[in-house]
Amino acid sequence: MSVAGLRDVPVARRVGHLYAAAAGTLVPLALATFLVGRSLAPAAQPADPVITIGGIPVAVDHSPAGALAAADNYVAVSYATVERNPRRDEQLIDTVYAPPIRTSAIAGAAEVRSQNAAAMSLWAHGGHNLSLIGARRLDYYHGDEAQVTTWNADIFWGPGRPPKQAWVLTQSSLRWADGRWLVTTTTTLPTAGPVPAITPQANAANDSERTFDLDLAGFSAPLYGAAG
Repeated sequence: MSVAGLRDVPVARRVGHLYAAAAGTLVPLALATFLVGRSLAPAAQPADPVITIGGIPVAVDHSPAGALAAADNYVAVSYATVERNPRRDEQLIDTVYAPPIRTSAIAGAAEVRSQNAAAMSLWAHGGHNLSLIGARRLDYYHGDEAQVTTWNADIFWGPGRPPKQAWVLTQSSLRWADGRWLVTTTTTLPTAGPVPAITPQANAANDSERTFDLDLAGFSAPLYGAAG
């Protein structure tokens, strides 16, 4: 497994009896009432393709859309936590990574942290980050196997470090097992993800840590593919 650190560039029918004399009136009325009742009844909602287990999003829809939701959520949580919240990252690995790669994935995440002293210092001093999926592509889907490539970003800021963003391309291989999509490999591609050369800003305040802290207070990353 390869995961990237912070980089400067980088869910009864009832029948009654009707009198014959009243049948001409009561039957149409009963039918109309029945149809109105059906029109007001809430439509059945499809099962949520993403659930949470211990706060970790788990894709449980055995379909191409489910595979996309799996990659979206797993990649976003991985980038958001691998450095800033190692315990949650390990929980993600234990929940949605295939058993044969869990040990190596945990070791790989530890190596990422050991090689990025600047990022670890940022988190230790109250840094923040939000990870997001800009776009994704279903490379292939073969029933129980799928591969998805995502274009994803990590936006981070904190004391002594102005807000920055790092965009990468991440490729995830998935296998359907035990009622969920599991990661079998995940790799940050060596080709750097496209980054907008110029990102227009309303004013210079967007270069400050304080603006991000105030305007994004209480925000959290969404579940991708969830109904709610």
